[in-house]
Amino acid sequence: MDTPDFFIGARLAAARAKAGISLEKAAQDTRIRASQIRQLEADDFSGFAHPTYARLFLLDYAGYLGIPQDEIRPLLPDRAGAAPGGFQYIDALAADLPAMAKPTRRRRFRILVVFLSAVLLFLLLIAAIFTYFAIKRIDRIARSKPVAGQAAAPGSDRELLPGTTPPVPAPPDSSSVETFEPETSAAATPPTNLAP
Repeated sequence: MDTPDFFIGARLAAARAKAGISLEKAAQDTRIRASQIRQLEADDFSGFAHPTYARLFLLDYAGYLGIPQDEIRPLLPDRAGAAPGGFQYIDALAADLPAMAKPTRRRRFRILVVFLSAVLLFLLLIAAIFTYFAIKRIDRIARSKPVAGQAAAPGSDRELLPGTTPPVPAPPDSSSVETFEPETSAAATPPTNLAP
């Protein structure tokens, strides 16, 4: 590591001590583990998976302690001192983007097929329900019509609900029934006294 890397941790530790902030309080406020803060203050970046993580933690911690980022940036660990291969994995991913895009098209096609299948099944279900109720209604109408050779009851052309009995016509009242009386006229009666 370069010499400037060894000064950043000491500067952060001095700023924390000057502000009177304990290590635990700094860890609680920044949400950085106390062990990682100790590593940062000791200029030990080996516990971080990549120097980029160490740089980000250092910038956050420096901001918390009130150290301007312009002063701290030149002292940050080198980006190139990464794991073997550096940032070559990014180039490999960028080169493989067309191959990664193909599954997305397939996935969209599969989603479309599943969606259309679901819509078709829904429409078939609606058609089946409609057909079921239509057959039930036709069956109910067919049962209410009289069989050939039987006299139809008055008012049987109306559809009855299941479980109900057809209405029975009431006999007429004697007071409301008019009786038929033939009229007698003088012309219609034969004369009783006829002279010979």
